[in-house]
Amino acid sequence: MTVERGALYVQGHINGLEYRTNGGGGTLTLESIYHAEGRITPLGGSNYQYEYTIKDHLGNARLTFADLNANSIVDVPGDILQENHYYPFGMNMSYGWMNNTGLIDNRYQYNGKELNDDFGLNWNDYGARWYDASVGRWWSVDPLANKFSNTTPYNSFLSNPLNIVDIQGDSSWPVTRQWDAQDFEGYSDFVDSEIKNMKTNAEEFDCADLATTLLIRYSSENNLEVSFTSVDGKAISSSSDIASSPEEFEKIVKQTTNAKSIMNDMEKIMGIPKPGYMTNNGFHVNIVTSPDPNTIYGSEVPSTSGSLPARVPKDSSVSPSSTFLRWDVISEAARSAYYEKK
Repeated sequence: MTVERGALYVQGHINGLEYRTNGGGGTLTLESIYHAEGRITPLGGSNYQYEYTIKDHLGNARLTFADLNANSIVDVPGDILQENHYYPFGMNMSYGWMNNTGLIDNRYQYNGKELNDDFGLNWNDYGARWYDASVGRWWSVDPLANKFSNTTPYNSFLSNPLNIVDIQGDSSWPVTRQWDAQDFEGYSDFVDSEIKNMKTNAEEFDCADLATTLLIRYSSENNLEVSFTSVDGKAISSSSDIASSPEEFEKIVKQTTNAKSIMNDMEKIMGIPKPGYMTNNGFHVNIVTSPDPNTIYGSEVPSTSGSLPARVPKDSSVSPSSTFLRWDVISEAARSAYYEKK
């Protein structure tokens, strides 16, 4: 139970569904259904309003709108429900921004985290702890403080809020740039070296998990966002709040994807395959690697794969006539490097 502007209410959260009472002992009624692109709010009966939120690279809600007059056009300012601007550490700027005062505000604002204004505190709920944007600090110690021994456990975003997002208030996920030219060659070099490390450390993977893990590790080490398609067709993004570390994100992706689902995140390519390119028939994934000088391949293309049950990556080869694929983000990097045109 909590207090808002002197009124007593209860707020309930169930996987994106939010319920609220109009009084301390009242019945919980549906207030909003939140999803990746915004929210749905009930208007009464079977009528709902579909609202969409434009976010920036840090997940900050910047503009929320709805087609209020159903003319299939976003009219400005008539269809603008909420406009948000922030100081660097997340406090809302006060100005005459566009705002429909007759509707309930979208409270998921800075970093996409819920702003709680009960008792006038204006704290953001990150899950692991509360954040106060007015001072740019947390109100409790980082539960993973041992990972960041060079900074105070109350420090937020490693003092770099323009580039770093703290997923759940317990670990930083750097998002400092977009996929670009350096990643086209960089990922190929990384795949060869990381597979060697995996073998040395006797890490075990099935074929799809090996492919996704390589991309996750490259992305997290190079401050890049990455996403995958789950078996139920949903996007699993590193910029969401489903994980508090690269390792946890890795685990979630392994549990929710397979060879068939991640085909949605790949693009067919022509020409000579590079390390990191793949073959994927929807059941098994092979990853192209650089040739081992001690192995004779003939006309075959050297590759590595995991297996079921999960085992240490094993060297193999694939036919040069195979259909080769690469991650969409690698294609984006190739085009930004002017190697290719779309």
